Amino acid sequence: MKKYKAFLSYSHADWRSAKKLHRLLEGFHVPRQLRQEGFAQHPCRPVFRDRDELGDAAALTPAIEEALAESAYLIVLCSPTSRKSQWVDREINVFLEHELSERIIAVTTGPLESVLPPALESAPEKQNIQIIDISSDGLGMVAGASHLVAALTGLEPRHVLGLQRQRQARTVALFGSAATVSVLATVTCLAMLALVGLGWMNALRASYASIGQTQRTVLYIKDFSQEDGPVSDLVSESLERVANRTQVLRSHPAFSILPGGEDYLDSLAASAYIARADVDLLRGDIDRQLDSARQARQFTDQVFSRDRSILTRTIMSTLVTPEDNAIDAGGLERLRLQAYQRLAAAEAANGQFDAAAASALAAFEIGEELIRSGWATDNDFMLTLNASVALAASETFKAETAADIEIALDAFDLRLQALPSEGATECCLGPSTWPEVRAAYSALALSQAISDALFLHEPDYAATLVLRGEAHLQALQRADTGPVQLALISIGIDAGWARVPASVEQLQIAIDRVDQSLEVLTQLSLAVGGRSTEQQTIAQAHMIKALLLARLGGEEFALDIATAKEILSALADSDGTKLQHRFRHSLLNYEIAEVYAAAGRCEAAESERLASVNSLSTLLEMRPDHYGWQRVLGHVTHVLECHSQY
Repeated sequence: MKKYKAFLSYSHADWRSAKKLHRLLEGFHVPRQLRQEGFAQHPCRPVFRDRDELGDAAALTPAIEEALAESAYLIVLCSPTSRKSQWVDREINVFLEHELSERIIAVTTGPLESVLPPALESAPEKQNIQIIDISSDGLGMVAGASHLVAALTGLEPRHVLGLQRQRQARTVALFGSAATVSVLATVTCLAMLALVGLGWMNALRASYASIGQTQRTVLYIKDFSQEDGPVSDLVSESLERVANRTQVLRSHPAFSILPGGEDYLDSLAASAYIARADVDLLRGDIDRQLDSARQARQFTDQVFSRDRSILTRTIMSTLVTPEDNAIDAGGLERLRLQAYQRLAAAEAANGQFDAAAASALAAFEIGEELIRSGWATDNDFMLTLNASVALAASETFKAETAADIEIALDAFDLRLQALPSEGATECCLGPSTWPEVRAAYSALALSQAISDALFLHEPDYAATLVLRGEAHLQALQRADTGPVQLALISIGIDAGWARVPASVEQLQIAIDRVDQSLEVLTQLSLAVGGRSTEQQTIAQAHMIKALLLARLGGEEFALDIATAKEILSALADSDGTKLQHRFRHSLLNYEIAEVYAAAGRCEAAESERLASVNSLSTLLEMRPDHYGWQRVLGHVTHVLECHSQY
């Protein structure tokens, strides 16, 4: 008998869909009467899903090969990115060494000719491969999962879908009857319905239907919240529909008898605004990002201002997060964690670092409580760690001395030490042990602290921070951290090496590492459609490489400067009203000045510094209260004045 029911193969660009599919499969529960007929209680468990990206090795790891050999089925999540993935192809070929094509199930997200991996197209007896379409034009995710469960168990798809709906109905009934208050509320509702007649019943049914439409719209927004460009306008339109529907529902006479209706609509609205904040972040619209995050925080705070029992919160969390296919008491807390984490990011982008620190601390405390309660998911753990890094970044950015930075870093270390380690291995940064997770996030916090130390004109202290960050980075390399994660973590440390005293050997090591990061990040950008966040990171990496090359001598840095200019100019020109893109473009002049200064081209460096001062001054005229821009301008002006004296 095989160890795993199935192996889920996918491109890590599709990790959200893979995670949702994994939960739907492992969450399928067979009722007692069918178990008596020979079906297992959980016939789709376990499904192997590799949570870490594969490294640059020429072959699959032994653990992956063993899991493939020990899997009864191979489920391939087919998409345009998995079609290009060499790892998906290798997993298919290894599986075919042990099993027949009929044991492969292709779950497609679009037309076969654009999503089917080459290994499936050339598989022996290709006609035996089962194909399930979960695209919006096909079955959809939930119905597609039902067909997938049917393929794994031998049940009829309609039977599986019926069992899922019955279970949901029984669950709500079970929780609803578990408390006297809920029973009395139900009796009261029924009595009211009996008194007011069929008209109220139809109104109530219409209210529930409208809630269902609103919920589907929110899920649509969440699906597209990581998209940049024209699709974000569709998200805004959908958000308006959510607001209109919820307003209509609140004013409807039947709404007053919906159990937990206010909580539910507030939670739906919060979820929608969290998704819009993500879109605003991608577009560089810091004003609307802040508004979206504040709205999300307001709606979640409204829910928590009401005195609700743990039972009600559990039922509500099931309604609010139906895509998770799970029932727990942490759903509303999870929504609040997301709201405060987005708010901290938006406040930092708007230069409100005191407020950002307070929001980040609130997010961390919410996440810490969620982790200790045992309800935290891997994403909750990641958001909690991100909140801790954001808190440290806010504190170090406002530091006045090197000692202040050290105090902030010590507080950050204490927060990480206080977190329970259970669940840490599932965080999205890739390491598999709690010490490696801590090393990854410590490196992220140190990369910001290095920049802040340089802003304070403390190069010796910055050099000590770079060495500490390098130690974390080497530990992560030994731990075989995924290439994307390693690239994102190493960029800040390599930026430090570009600006502190370093040997020729260390500069060359940093250049090689930046080249590796650029290769990985370019592939990531292609996979996600060239979003602005990835593009900005690529431009940053090119400027780090240019500075490292200039410090080694020669003029080889010109190509990297040109590439960074092209990327950031395109982002700034794509929407000139987005201040965050304009700010990043203003910094480019200062970074070019650093390169020219390292290459001994003093006049060109002074010209670029002056351009940066003028550009930043123009931005500050529009946002004079932006503390972050004020501090950057002060730093650039100080450097300009110092060099002008020579």
